Amino acid sequence: MVLAIEATTQRGEWFQIPDLLKPCQELLHATRRGYIEPARDAFAVFKRIARTSPELLRTDAEQLIAKVDRDVFDPAVASTTTTGGELRLPLLRYIDLYGQ
Repeated sequence: MVLAIEATTQRGEWFQIPDLLKPCQELLHATRRGYIEPARDAFAVFKRIARTSPELLRTDAEQLIAKVDRDVFDPAVASTTTTGGELRLPLLRYIDLYGQ
């Protein structure tokens, strides 16, 4: 019998964490329709859940929050991801949490 114990500081399937799915969907819904205030409210919920999720490391949560914030609310990024007047936020799976 071979027993191996491995540890990593990266969770490859982080975007499948059930706690994050609903808040992200609500944020996507608001941003795709250009509803700025509801998007800010949804983002506040998303941040709280990401920071308190037992399945997400604190550093990963902060990095994810920063990337979502940049992708949704940074005018330079938003202008490159806006089509037809709608803000665009990529699905969680397409956010490169561990890259640039």
